[in-house]
Amino acid sequence: MRQLPGLALLLVALAAAVWLFRPQPEPLPGQLRLDFMDGSSRVLRELHGQPMLLNFWSTACQTCLEELPRLAQLYRDLQPQGIHLITVSAADDSRQAVQATVEQLALPFPVALDPQGDIGRALGVTDRPVTLFIDRQGRIARRMSGELDLTRVRATLTTL
Repeated sequence: MRQLPGLALLLVALAAAVWLFRPQPEPLPGQLRLDFMDGSSRVLRELHGQPMLLNFWSTACQTCLEELPRLAQLYRDLQPQGIHLITVSAADDSRQAVQATVEQLALPFPVALDPQGDIGRALGVTDRPVTLFIDRQGRIARRMSGELDLTRVRATLTTL
């Protein structure tokens, strides 16, 4: 019984440490412009106000290609709720390869090109696939690397 107060104190200290050192949302960089396959462009910060997934992929990444149809279904499910989903192709992907993938998989969401790697570099993306969760204030609230667990994605989106 004497150990109980010590254990309780340890648990309180652990909970406080977890709360204090939790990841804080990162602001999006200044005027980061997305150039889309359809020829349009937008400044990323202009899209804040609704939660957004920003997914980085590559035509050379098998995991990415397997994930894109699941992202398409997620987009169809979440778009009516006002959640944005934008994908960004890798710098070494040619426009033709990206276009072929978009057509083959009938991707319904906006696809941005990053031919110089500026978007990925500005957001600290070095591998593929990577998904950034952008909150309503336009801040990066979470990063997920590797294949997405859509159950976790849906749960995370409810917190944004």
